[in-house]
Amino acid sequence: MATQQIYGAVDPNGQIIAGQGFNLTRIKIGTYYIQFRTPFTALPVPTCTILGTPWKVCNLSIAIVEFDRTGFYCETSSPMQPVDCGFTFTVSGEMRPLEPIYQDKIKERKDKKKNGKILA
Repeated sequence: MATQQIYGAVDPNGQIIAGQGFNLTRIKIGTYYIQFRTPFTALPVPTCTILGTPWKVCNLSIAIVEFDRTGFYCETSSPMQPVDCGFTFTVSGEMRPLEPIYQDKIKERKDKKKNGKILA
């Protein structure tokens, strides 16, 4: 099995600052959903960290509320209530390598493109 790693940085409004391989939705204040563009084969391990100026975010936290092979929900909050906050995340897990037939098709498409042929 191959290992897949997806990482990102998100601003308080739910806009992607950095990273790739995922889509992000701000569900409501302090609640975000990260959907992986390529699902993991087995249950992955997400980790999240609050992002921001230390004296502005030192009382904030982030929790991973739910996760599966296709994505995860996380919530940012103060001690009193949910709040929008920037955060970073990394997700690692197993990804099944492509079946040999698909690897052959990818190589064939690259060869056709390389030789200037029209791809179907």
